[in-house]
Amino acid sequence: MGYYADEARKAEKKSDWWEAVKLWRQEGGDYGVMESRVCQAIADAIALGDRYRELVGDAHERWESHEINSSQLYEIQCKAHKEVYGN
Repeated sequence: MGYYADEARKAEKKSDWWEAVKLWRQEGGDYGVMESRVCQAIADAIALGDRYRELVGDAHERWESHEINSSQLYEIQCKAHKEVYGN
């Protein structure tokens, strides 16, 4: 493996997944393509999780402090889930 693969591994160790995607693509070949897809899947999953948590916000803390009830928490979570992940 070459320079780009080494740099991609360094990016992975720092959890810089989008940089790793770019570097693996530059590495090329079947292995580089496969690794770039894996890193992209990780980056996409993290982005989805971040968006879900952003939409849910402090709902769990509000539930724990009895500001909202279980049904309200569930509705917030369902709405966030539907917006981020669909159905």
